[in-house]
Amino acid sequence: MLQLRRDDFPEVTFPVNCNLLQVLWCPRLHDIQYSTGFDYAGPWVRLVWRDGGEEAAGTFAGPSRAGAEVEDTYLPRPCSISPERVIEYSDMEALPPALIDELEKLFPKEGAEYQYGLSVARGWKVGGWPSWHSTDLQELRCEECSARVRLLLKFDSAEWDGGSDRWRPLVSGDDGAESEAPDEWEEPTGVLLGHWGEMRVFVCETDVFHAPVLNIQ
Repeated sequence: MLQLRRDDFPEVTFPVNCNLLQVLWCPRLHDIQYSTGFDYAGPWVRLVWRDGGEEAAGTFAGPSRAGAEVEDTYLPRPCSISPERVIEYSDMEALPPALIDELEKLFPKEGAEYQYGLSVARGWKVGGWPSWHSTDLQELRCEECSARVRLLLKFDSAEWDGGSDRWRPLVSGDDGAESEAPDEWEEPTGVLLGHWGEMRVFVCETDVFHAPVLNIQ
């Protein structure tokens, strides 16, 4: 489904002697129960870290379900992408309490302007910060060694919504003038995750060859 090269994505920490990450995607519903008490239900991925013609190394996030029915909403439709680097900040709940208090004084409506205007970017992305908009802040851990995990990938049901227009791209028309992207561009991949949510792939900070942790918000 996806290939990332180290030279193109210096933000991703690749293992020594690996310069290519392949992400394999199974569009069937998989249920995973984590020891930390967080359950997952959604597509299943395998991360394969490799270097050129060397033998691939990687781990599965869960058991294969070759005979299960394919979920149409997990099948991306063909589309082109134009990746860009953006600056974003952590989810409001991940900030120190004193800073949250200051932000709530600066921005009305419980800090909505920070949460949707400055913090976590919507859409499909590599790296960055995870959002905790559907639940309270969760402390996810590696299932194999209990180390902390970091966000590697996010697959989103939409590139922006009514609360996050800052992430709505500008497009150039035939006359060269820029305008906001049309509404039909909001869901270019056609993938629907959870309740119009986002799927995140976290990797172990100690060893990326450990099984990734999957989470949907």
